[in-house]
Amino acid sequence: NQWYDDLIELGELKPGKYDVTVALVDEAGKELATAKGGFEKQDEAKVFAKWWNNKIGDTEKLLKPFEALKVQKGKDSQTAITCTRRAYEFGSLGLPLQIEANGGPVLAAPARIVLKIAGKEYTVPTDQAVKVTGQKDWRVDFECAPVSVAGVTFSAKGWMEQDGLVELALTYAPDNIGSAVEIEELRVEWPVAQSLPDIYMACMGQGGNYSARTIGAVPKGEGMVWNTKDDIGVTGSGRRVGNFVGNLWVGTEFRGLFWCADSDRGWEPDARVPALAVVRAQGAAPATTVVMVNNLIGSAKGKAPFKLAEPRTVRFGYNASPFR
Repeated sequence: NQWYDDLIELGELKPGKYDVTVALVDEAGKELATAKGGFEKQDEAKVFAKWWNNKIGDTEKLLKPFEALKVQKGKDSQTAITCTRRAYEFGSLGLPLQIEANGGPVLAAPARIVLKIAGKEYTVPTDQAVKVTGQKDWRVDFECAPVSVAGVTFSAKGWMEQDGLVELALTYAPDNIGSAVEIEELRVEWPVAQSLPDIYMACMGQGGNYSARTIGAVPKGEGMVWNTKDDIGVTGSGRRVGNFVGNLWVGTEFRGLFWCADSDRGWEPDARVPALAVVRAQGAAPATTVVMVNNLIGSAKGKAPFKLAEPRTVRFGYNASPFR
């Protein structure tokens, strides 16, 4: 499916058999090739009667061994949500200020969004609390007030599930719709705490592609020490454009952070820019901080800034290990 260029919605179809003809047409309108096929739309209520209108597979309940989610006030009156063996403290736009897992901190610093315009970097403030809009034992929904930085407005909605997974829909748009903002870089940074001398990572090519994987210790050195462009590549990502991969974990046997996304919709794919990267930044003990980076919009030599003229939404999730 990663190779399609467009998707045609058929709408609501009545049960029955349908014929399909596909034609390859050149620019002048001449048919170069045709293919015929068909499919049958079944009456699902009759064909799958034993699966219809029952509670089999219902996840809208608290499942063992998970514990009920609890919402409380964290530090600085921010919203905190606890689940089995973990506690998440949320800042602006649903990004974590800190996560406690297995008795220790997952993050070395709050996750943050960094924006670069006209050569200057801006960090989106994290001091606004999220607003809980729905609360059940197995799921908590929230939304975030818009935050404006350098002519770009960010907003987000999301939820947290009983297993600790947080799903976010992050929208960024120009303050004045229709008036483009030229963005050189837009990235999300996730500084991961290093609780042991060695810290590890895991990333798998799309579709569970074991021939394109990185599993082991985070490479030594400073700066960018790993990325999907050089270490996974187009073949591993299965992409025609860019090198997006929908999973990345960094951590130790005690705790870590897992990032995931279904697609790069809302990103700006570019073969010259690593979609995901791991950076070792010089910092506090134990000598370096390991940062997971999502390059939603990246810079490269000779690459013009991206002109943001309308809202774009990216969707991703994160979870702290150990997952139970």
